[in-house]
Amino acid sequence: MSASLGAYGKLGIGAASPVDKRIRYKDEDLVAKLEIIDGNEINGELDREIELLRDGAIRVGGPINLTPNAVEMSYLLAWILGGTPTGSPTVTYPVTQTNNLAEKFVTIDRVIKVFTYTGCKVNRATFRAVQGGLLELSLDLIGKTMSEGAAGSFPALTLNFANGPFVFRDVVMTVAGTTVTPKEFTLTIDNMLMGDRFFNSQTLVSIDQPDRKITFETSLPYGDFQSLKAGFTSAGTAVVATFTNAGAVLAFSMGKVAIPYTDPGTPGRAELMLPVSGDAMRSGGGTVASLITTLNPGP
Repeated sequence: MSASLGAYGKLGIGAASPVDKRIRYKDEDLVAKLEIIDGNEINGELDREIELLRDGAIRVGGPINLTPNAVEMSYLLAWILGGTPTGSPTVTYPVTQTNNLAEKFVTIDRVIKVFTYTGCKVNRATFRAVQGGLLELSLDLIGKTMSEGAAGSFPALTLNFANGPFVFRDVVMTVAGTTVTPKEFTLTIDNMLMGDRFFNSQTLVSIDQPDRKITFETSLPYGDFQSLKAGFTSAGTAVVATFTNAGAVLAFSMGKVAIPYTDPGTPGRAELMLPVSGDAMRSGGGTVASLITTLNPGP
């Protein structure tokens, strides 16, 4: 018997099954888990009876970690943010203001079997990059059901290698209109999905969104940018991060990030860094979105 090696895995997403988009990925732990309900009570002995166990809820969810290029990013942004994309060749991906995040099928070829997860929504998406590294995207998904297919049943889809993934040095970042030299970048879209609407069903009846929180984090050389602290109040600070790789341009624009000022600590003999962390908020009486994301995938 040969080993089932992750190197031969495949990942695809789509609005229907079979899926129609294949994406490279680092690793994943998107799984279906059966809960077992223990009906054993006091019976005069220590052992528990297996006949008193019942199958409980089936929970579907888990992370997928990726380093997407611009084309792969274009498959994912609307799924994460929920709004209807507009424009060409630069596409704007708005955040939704209603309970309408798309459900997708996710199919994973794990060599021995091919697993398809239905009704998947993005509970949380985290974009993160640090100096010297790639722009990584971690997706925390919640789904409804899982089915297994035979080995070799993954659809015939090709990967897109255009431009390669984004790296941290691709970014130009401004904070309060000042171009800064960040050491890291983290943007988290937490869709705060409800993952407990089972009622009298073994699987989720629906996956609804009652809230959303968008947070931004970075760290800046304190000696160069200590003057920015004056703008770190509840009034909000504008932040723009633009990643450019050849002809591909990915931009995150936040008009008002509420950043509470935090003093820098002294990490021994190392450089003092100014921590920057806050929540992106809507402004202008609802006319300016908390986050505006644009992508031109390039040639």
